[in-house]
Amino acid sequence: MASITEAFDSTIKEPFTGIKIILWAIPLSIVSSSNNKFVTTVFIPLLFILVLGYVVDLGHNVISKKGVIVPGIDLKSMFLTGFVALLSLSPYLLFAFIVFMSLTFFNLPWELWDKTLKIVLSLFAISIPLTALAILIRRKNVLEVYNPVKMLQGFGEIYLSFSFFLVKMAVWTAIIIGFLSLVFSIFIGFNNSFWHYITIMYAFVFITLAANMVAQISEEIYSFREAEENKIKMQKEMDKLK
Repeated sequence: MASITEAFDSTIKEPFTGIKIILWAIPLSIVSSSNNKFVTTVFIPLLFILVLGYVVDLGHNVISKKGVIVPGIDLKSMFLTGFVALLSLSPYLLFAFIVFMSLTFFNLPWELWDKTLKIVLSLFAISIPLTALAILIRRKNVLEVYNPVKMLQGFGEIYLSFSFFLVKMAVWTAIIIGFLSLVFSIFIGFNNSFWHYITIMYAFVFITLAANMVAQISEEIYSFREAEENKIKMQKEMDKLK
């Protein structure tokens, strides 16, 4: 079972992870708070690709059991990885976007059932590109992302495990952000760039943990199946030699 504790220990506690997150948060906070149209149209997509590359590299490091899990800031490598990942995941991301948009056009007359249904469908929409991501990070093979058998094998586990992860992180977020909000309201206030920077840092910690969780779930789903597939292939090759 994928563990947030394991994700925290192998990423956030890793040497220099704090420095990496601090550095990542600087351009992310600057761009996200900017009202400049050029910055919004050019740098937000660029940073999205870089962060996607960061997620894929981190997940691949977990799968490969590398000594350093959290990748360094190699912008060229991350951009290429992120760009390829974006192209391969784009159909799934588009489908998730369509589901999210469609939820705004209908409402059930019962508020509780309406919110419950929208949460379930939103998690469903999120789980589809996450399943594709769980496949991609294993070998960075774009063709495997479009394997329907692997998608079906992983979707249910991704849906359940990541839903529990989001619930747990929502609780921790309420506690941490609630405490920070109290401190800032008393001493500093919220009308400053430092509060925005802190929230971006926390969001990047969330992204780091989420990438590790997806990799853990990917290992649980596919490692045994891939080992069995390799055995079958080797047996077939041995039979041919006979």
